[in-house]
Amino acid sequence: MPTMLARITCPNCKQQFQAEVEQILDVRADPSAKFRVLNGLVNFARCPHCGMQGALD
Repeated sequence: MPTMLARITCPNCKQQFQAEVEQILDVRADPSAKFRVLNGLVNFARCPHCGMQGALD
């Protein structure tokens, strides 16, 4: 599905980095999208500077 690059500021180290963000999820076109949503894997990022990871708001 469509993704965009978003500039993220890490809440831990305050460094900025880019992460892919999924804007639209269509479970008919992408059946794995339902699994990713239910397991908290949508719009999940890891800071390349300090390693902190988590879901994006």
